[in-house]
Amino acid sequence: MAMPTYMNLFMLGHLVPVNRPALSAILKSREQGSKYHSDYITEIEYCGDKTPCFELALGGLPEGVRWRIGRGCDGIEHAGVEFLLRTHDSGIAGVHASLGFSARDPGLFLMELNDQKLVCTVNGRDSCHGNQIIPLENTILIGDSLKEP
Repeated sequence: MAMPTYMNLFMLGHLVPVNRPALSAILKSREQGSKYHSDYITEIEYCGDKTPCFELALGGLPEGVRWRIGRGCDGIEHAGVEFLLRTHDSGIAGVHASLGFSARDPGLFLMELNDQKLVCTVNGRDSCHGNQIIPLENTILIGDSLKEP
């Protein structure tokens, strides 16, 4: 799926599924989610294969200057998330975390939003349940089941 040209001009990066549960969640989101959710999914070449991923582009930044990530919540417009993870994994909250910008500090931040203190992992380290800056080269994992054994 190609993204509009204006979105590619403001490209920050991609959230790429790195294991089977993450790949399954994004594939289900692309198939079962709304057009709103599928517009955030594109394909890139990763490890020699075409892989679906979420695109982080300023041209596609939703209102609130952040992208929300999670399983979604019933009864809320667009399920309350931009990056919809279609999974029944209890390690992922309805609105698990968001990626966005801070008014005080420059850079892209991972902001945890879930009340259950479910884990987000950045570069192999579990988060401390607060805002974390996302370095240029990074890996972000959402939910306990998405950790590599």
